[in-house]
Amino acid sequence: MDFTDRIDECCFVFRGYNTTNLGRSGQLLDHEQYGPILEQHLREASEIASGRLGISLDLIGQVRRGEETTLQSFPQAVALIMATEMAQMSILSKFFNVDISLAKRATGYSLGEITAIVCGGVIPFADALSVLLDFANDFLDQILDGDQPIDAAELVHHQRHVATLDPHLQKQLQNQHGRRY
Repeated sequence: MDFTDRIDECCFVFRGYNTTNLGRSGQLLDHEQYGPILEQHLREASEIASGRLGISLDLIGQVRRGEETTLQSFPQAVALIMATEMAQMSILSKFFNVDISLAKRATGYSLGEITAIVCGGVIPFADALSVLLDFANDFLDQILDGDQPIDAAELVHHQRHVATLDPHLQKQLQNQHGRRY
């Protein structure tokens, strides 16, 4: 389907964090033509995140192994999501001649809002990701230190198996709702 002549009528929508962040990234990474583009973006995000978070992060390996993110790996999930969406836009550009900067609209939910402004050329990817990683890491530290209240519904939404939660998170859920998890 060729819609390049109607790109000014399109609205690109970018997603936020979810309980399943890998999606079909593994298949995209294995694709003969698209895989190298995703790999390039995952490598860049891994380097940025490793420096900002002070860890050794290998998003390419994580995708190849099919390792889903958790609430405890929220900062890494931010890097994974943004890198994957940037790769998808690069693929659209390279293989389908779609220039997102010609679209009149781009939007997103939560993290997707930031990805939309990066794709629109408002802020460079590395700058946006660095700020988001700092925020995500600080927020996670507050949760794990017990300084940030946790909405139980949101926490359960972000975790497939409540039994795997950090004991501190289990305690907050119990205190908030008066039941054991």
